[in-house]
Amino acid sequence: MAVRVALFTLGGTIAMAPGPASGHPGAVPALSGRQLLDAVPGLDGIDAEVHDFRQLPSASLTIDDVYELAAAIGDRLAAGAVVVQGTDTIEETAFLLDLLHAGPGPVVVTGAMRTAATAGADGPANMLAAVRAAASPALGDDGELLRAAAGRFDGLVVAALGAGHVPAATMPALAALAGEIPVVFGSRTGRGWVLPGVYGSPAPSG
Repeated sequence: MAVRVALFTLGGTIAMAPGPASGHPGAVPALSGRQLLDAVPGLDGIDAEVHDFRQLPSASLTIDDVYELAAAIGDRLAAGAVVVQGTDTIEETAFLLDLLHAGPGPVVVTGAMRTAATAGADGPANMLAAVRAAASPALGDDGELLRAAAGRFDGLVVAALGAGHVPAATMPALAALAGEIPVVFGSRTGRGWVLPGVYGSPAPSG
């Protein structure tokens, strides 16, 4: 049975193509959600329900647009949802959707740095990864990437959360690695100290 995923397109670079010769020489919004999907191989077993929600450069998206988007996502009964938009404000959209989305299915936000007409266009691969993630029954980080590192490296540096914390689910894999190779914790914030032993959690920093 096919897994159903709702796809919402908002425009952006991923949906742009060269403008007509008589018009602006730059790329313009042109591709529909269905056209974007048709360029993606490897989606067998996934039933994509396409919604062309907006056709805007992401710098022109408003908070009201994202509120309406969150409501539209909530109205769809699907395994998950994929939002396709420009990269200028992709973090802001993802953050606001994280606050607004209350459904059980994941919402994956993706885009592209290159238009469809550019050599090495990244849109199809990004959409494939996003749709597969939204359709997957596995939600969050269970340490799979860490387990895959076993026996392959001489050391590991972890760009951990906040002051050097990691999800509890990753601790068994990290502990196993630490028994074999040096494992060093840092912070993804880019500066400051890691704080070992501050919290009574099964996943302390170190």
